[in-house]
Amino acid sequence: MTVQSDALAQVERERRHAIEAVRVLGGDPSGREEEGRYHSVFYTSRPSPMR
Repeated sequence: MTVQSDALAQVERERRHAIEAVRVLGGDPSGREEEGRYHSVFYTSRPSPMR
């Protein structure tokens, strides 16, 4: 294998891992990770105002 083919193989492994991680968490990777785009879910929280 060449350095380039090793790099491409690593990218493919990472892509498959990302797709599997989305599925394990109950998400649907179709149209997103399966197409090579990575998405995330962002939650933000803050304390409620003092009363």
